Amino acid sequence: MPTCAPPLKANAADEIINNLRQLKNVWHGFPVDQLTHGLQTATLAMRAGESPEIIVASLCHDMAKTVSALNHEEMAAEMLKPYLSSDTYNMLKYHGIFQGRFFWDEIDRDPNYYLKFRGERWYDLAMKFTEVYDKPAFKKDANFEPLETFIPIIRRVVGV
Repeated sequence: MPTCAPPLKANAADEIINNLRQLKNVWHGFPVDQLTHGLQTATLAMRAGESPEIIVASLCHDMAKTVSALNHEEMAAEMLKPYLSSDTYNMLKYHGIFQGRFFWDEIDRDPNYYLKFRGERWYDLAMKFTEVYDKPAFKKDANFEPLETFIPIIRRVVGV
């Protein structure tokens, strides 16, 4: 008789870290690979004094791009959902829509689509994340922390 898997994996932090390492080979046409982008994003959040949860979400926001660029936001949010507050979960889940305000007009999409979320408790968090941490984190010559800096923070947030 099959048994039900435990709701949280004991080695979840290790799985997240391994997934992040795989981003080193994912570029999607950006000037830096997706691991570098995540490290830059998390470094900006950390240097701004954000909570460990926001730092980990910043680091992992594009982690599902190892599987697909389409819907990577929702995939990453679901992977991290057990470890995040609902506000941070929604920031992560919808960050692509909020990021769209910077470029969707160039690809025939509505750059103001994010406004449909105005009034949501997490709206300002998503605005700040995409503008202050995510958008500027594509620089080839940026000074950012290595993955090793964030491993203890990942372990603290995931609890393993």
